[in-house]
Amino acid sequence: HDESFINIKKINFSEHHYSHAARAFFPSPFKEAVILTLDGVGEWATTTVAIGDKNKLEIIKEIHFPHSLGLLYSAFTYYTGFKVNSGEYKLMGLAPYGKPIFKDLIIRLGLKGAKDTKKGLDKTESSLAKLGKSALKAGAVFFAGQGIINGIRQSVQLGAQIEGVRRGFDNLAQSSGFSADLFDKLNTATDGTVDSMELMQQANNAMLLGIADSDEQMAEMEWFIKASQPYSGMEINVLSEGIPTHGYESEVLTKAFEDITGIKVNHQILGEGEVVQAVQTQMQTQRNLYDGYVNDSDLIGTHSRLQLAYNLTEQMAGDWASTTSPTLDLDDFMGIQFTTGPDGNLYQLPDQQFANLYWFRKDWFDDADNKAAFKAKYGYELGVPVNWSAYEDIADFFSNDVKEIDGVAIYGHMDYGKRAPDLGWRMTDAWLSMAGTGSKGEPNGVPIDEWGIRMEAGSCNPAGASVSRGGAANGPAAGYAIRKWDEWLRNYAPPGAASYDFYQSLPALAQGNVAQQIFWYTAFTADMVKPQSEGNNTVDSDGNPLWRMAPSPHGPYWEEGQKVGYQDVGSWTFLKSTPSDRAQAAWLYAQFVTSKTVDVKKSHVGLTFTRDSSVNHDSFSERAPKLGGLVEFYRSPDRVAWSPTGINVPDYPKLAQIWWQQIGDVNSGAFTPQQAMDRLAEEMDITMARMQAADESANVYGGCGPRLNDEQDPSVWLGKGGAKAKLANEKPQGKTVNYDALVARWNQ
Repeated sequence: HDESFINIKKINFSEHHYSHAARAFFPSPFKEAVILTLDGVGEWATTTVAIGDKNKLEIIKEIHFPHSLGLLYSAFTYYTGFKVNSGEYKLMGLAPYGKPIFKDLIIRLGLKGAKDTKKGLDKTESSLAKLGKSALKAGAVFFAGQGIINGIRQSVQLGAQIEGVRRGFDNLAQSSGFSADLFDKLNTATDGTVDSMELMQQANNAMLLGIADSDEQMAEMEWFIKASQPYSGMEINVLSEGIPTHGYESEVLTKAFEDITGIKVNHQILGEGEVVQAVQTQMQTQRNLYDGYVNDSDLIGTHSRLQLAYNLTEQMAGDWASTTSPTLDLDDFMGIQFTTGPDGNLYQLPDQQFANLYWFRKDWFDDADNKAAFKAKYGYELGVPVNWSAYEDIADFFSNDVKEIDGVAIYGHMDYGKRAPDLGWRMTDAWLSMAGTGSKGEPNGVPIDEWGIRMEAGSCNPAGASVSRGGAANGPAAGYAIRKWDEWLRNYAPPGAASYDFYQSLPALAQGNVAQQIFWYTAFTADMVKPQSEGNNTVDSDGNPLWRMAPSPHGPYWEEGQKVGYQDVGSWTFLKSTPSDRAQAAWLYAQFVTSKTVDVKKSHVGLTFTRDSSVNHDSFSERAPKLGGLVEFYRSPDRVAWSPTGINVPDYPKLAQIWWQQIGDVNSGAFTPQQAMDRLAEEMDITMARMQAADESANVYGGCGPRLNDEQDPSVWLGKGGAKAKLANEKPQGKTVNYDALVARWNQ
């Protein structure tokens, strides 16, 4: 760029949709025209109506992100396996060759969504009428678009979960007892500041969401009623990914919160990839898309560097003091250390967390014939695998020796391999460190983390991912990890698993034909404890689980003291581009859905604990035998060895997208595991080099952006403080442990 240029007034900015409309109108033969622009998203607008008159152009109507016909098209682009903002033309080119077998489903779900947005149609129908019937039809398609996206996700991914949420709420509400004079207590406590007894009754009804002492609940609800008064009547928008916990928040807790505070919350649920994309878009554009997000604490390195998120430590002590609950009790949150930046400040508030653990059919493992046959073949006991060698032996045994149980073909392994964003998270969620990639040190390895990124102790500057720069993303352990994922998926998983995505693999496991899964997210415990009547073949007729969860085994490169697994900590994040009043209203909602009054009930529904007080509640002691080891795990000190992505990752949204594209090429056969990891490591270094340039020139990352090591021959680093050298024997003797002995250790 020209460093001598200083007259900023010479730069004129043309908004995205104005540019589209101008390009269409000014070269046209018309003196007057209505210009309709529909695309993915500009700065903010996704659909605009403009009036062109001679040499003038005026936008008279806008519809804003996330409501977008273009993003609807991108949703289908993503669903079919292509890259968003890149592969849409491929989908368009392929469309004429397909058969519209899903047409009726899409229309049905779309019409369902359209009913919910009819008010929006009514408001804009008069403007769209100018455009004729075809434009009106386009508008109708647009307004149905968001309903289609939500309908597909909620029907295909969350439909059954939401029903479970409702049942859980109904059942648990009956178990909560409250004193008859609670109305009077609350009315007195609010000192007449609440307008009507009706609101008092609604607040009391909302209290039924918790399992706690009624006086404690009364005091906490009293505070929410008073603190929210300046924001009563406000309508805010928040976004989270689709797991049962957030379904419960969206379906149940928003209503209770509105009853108590008068603040209406539109709690939208999208896929995890779209949540990350929305966060990235808001950070880049500085436009307020959502007032709050539940996004992974994996972004802690991003937020602490970019400083685009509100620093909660500073806000709670300053401007947000009046909207910070005196009963928040940060020390009670299990994952608070993962949402705290290297500067010691809190940037995110945990909402839920879940680990990736080992899942297995304990009834099959306890079978005397299976135990005898396994020991005869492999020379050791059939049990919970401690290392990957044992996992592979067990997978081979059930797939090729047992083969069938009760007339049903069974398989020794379950996983997924579709080339989509969740495949990348499947790998960055500690798969490489489970194999032994990286360094010792918790929570994330020093100097090399589970992504293979190097950052020296005491530094905030990542130094590289490639072995040639001292990283380990393409080292022997990383190549081994991807090779085993590919081999096991092909050799031991059910047919079609290689084409599954994250969401498709879950119902496949519930069919009851899989012996074990090395990498299973506890977020879906709620689905795996459903009764047989709902299609779950992994519980008995009384609803007792036939399966158990245990620590995942580790690979041959793993050393004692390394990270053993991943823990997702979905956390409330508020970006500075959100006006403070709206952010504080969202902050109140975030505290409400994580409050002690509410959290026990929410934990029973979603089974994604976030508070120590909840997991240690007596109600979970009673329910523990029905949850397959979940309660025992979260009550044990071992849980701290499972952690999210850490601060070595300087910009999560930019780097995460590299993974699934490269790993997907292994599944397709385009590249070998080692070739894919070489390409991945190189692309991460190229991307971090751009971050380094931005940080050095404009302090974008606050001085904590990458500072890459110079490239050297890999031999300089291999086995010498960098990536571990290749092992001569990558399959040592298999080792297992008795599950009951393991749980006994957890209970100590």
